[in-house]
Amino acid sequence: MTAAFTELRRADADDRPLVEAMLVEHCAELCIAPGDIERYWRDDNYFPFLIQQDGRLAGFALVRRRVEDGRFELAELHVRPEWRRHGIGRWAARALLWKFPGEWKVETLPRLDGARDFWRSTLSTLPRLADVSERTDGDRSLFRFVLPPGRGAVRPARASDAAAIARIHVHAWQAAYRGLLPESFLASLSAGEREAYWRDAIVRRSATVFVATDDADRDLNGWIAIGPARDADAPAGAGEVLGHCVDPMIWSNGVGTALWRAAREALGQLGFRRVLLWALADNRRARSFYQRAGFGPDGSEKTIVRGESEVREIRYVTDLARPDASVFAQLPPPGDAADPA
Repeated sequence: MTAAFTELRRADADDRPLVEAMLVEHCAELCIAPGDIERYWRDDNYFPFLIQQDGRLAGFALVRRRVEDGRFELAELHVRPEWRRHGIGRWAARALLWKFPGEWKVETLPRLDGARDFWRSTLSTLPRLADVSERTDGDRSLFRFVLPPGRGAVRPARASDAAAIARIHVHAWQAAYRGLLPESFLASLSAGEREAYWRDAIVRRSATVFVATDDADRDLNGWIAIGPARDADAPAGAGEVLGHCVDPMIWSNGVGTALWRAAREALGQLGFRRVLLWALADNRRARSFYQRAGFGPDGSEKTIVRGESEVREIRYVTDLARPDASVFAQLPPPGDAADPA
């Protein structure tokens, strides 16, 4: 049994043979000649991606940005035949669009009714789209639209949010800890079990939970839970970040930063002077995020058991009494692309 997880990863030079082999496969299927993708490995306006399912290669995508007007164009999106009809293509398309807010153009061959219908359906699931148009240009169908940067909102969690919180909890762990925790443990994570836990925590107020929502307050993009520090040796007057997760589909879009800002303000209002948290020693992404937020290790470490493995955690602390001198204090409001969480 394996954890079902889809990942969109920026391809690097070592991945080039994989991308080129799949491009040949893709073009042969469409009966077209492969184009030159040399620029994707040397030009900052060209972005190659790998699509992976459960750590296995499922497809690729190529995005380019026009220098003259900054418009993004999806050059190719390919899901390998054995991975089709599992929702992977739609997930990858949405993830790509979230990564690059702005003006977009997507082209499909008109004889591919399935591709045209795919994009019609996918775009209909994105509520913020503006200036959407579809037309035929020569032998191609063209979709044009604008995806504004997401602002959304951060608000206190409600009991009805528990299912979405649990889903993000499981997906974020499976993404962040792949290769760091046992695969069997990640596969065993249950959103149903966590839903009950989070509903109880919200109703009983055993933790203060904030959620990040989309503009229409229909979908949750992430959450953060805070409360009094639980460690016996915690500094006096300390609070704790009990958990902090963002939907992997929209990592690096400012959601984690927005959640931490709300939590920091709430912790101060609750009277806490310091805040601590525990981070997996090998989770460099999370540790980098919190270091940029003003946290630093205080020398405390512990070993915990996850599945069949023992892993090391490091405790981080920040002082709320000091002015917020973190990198995040200098960032624009949510919607930036600087946040790795």
